[in-house]
Amino acid sequence: ARDLFAGMIAGFCTKVVEHPLDTIKVLQQTMGERYTGAANCLMRTYHGGGVLALYRGLLCPLLGSMAECASLFVSYGFMKKALGVDEASETLANPVPMWKYSISGAWSGCFSATVLTPVELVKCRLQVQAGAAASGTALAEARLYKGPVDCMARIVRE
Repeated sequence: ARDLFAGMIAGFCTKVVEHPLDTIKVLQQTMGERYTGAANCLMRTYHGGGVLALYRGLLCPLLGSMAECASLFVSYGFMKKALGVDEASETLANPVPMWKYSISGAWSGCFSATVLTPVELVKCRLQVQAGAAASGTALAEARLYKGPVDCMARIVRE
């Protein structure tokens, strides 16, 4: 339960700080010709929709980040336990072998990717739509997705 809670808090804090920067990155990657740089993209996005424009599409990646970090923490702890890692009795003379940490880390990374990948796809599509709305492109008029749930449903149908 501690790993789960700690992972959820880590995911929440990470995404709240990171999402505006990621929004700018995605907008530049998908519509880079419209911007002269990151600062220009930030200002145009802000002027097009205020601070909330930088956080559009946050809910799905926020929940995804919380789930991803929780799955990382929980699966890492699970694998350490499965491999018999006992950090409480570890000493300089009796260290836990590094291979056990390596396998635990690899396991948790693979496991969390199953959570992260679908969330990233939805996040990117919503960010592109928000960027199009802020810059007034034809994509904005079409408004492909009503929100994260609609976006997920359309992806599944594709």
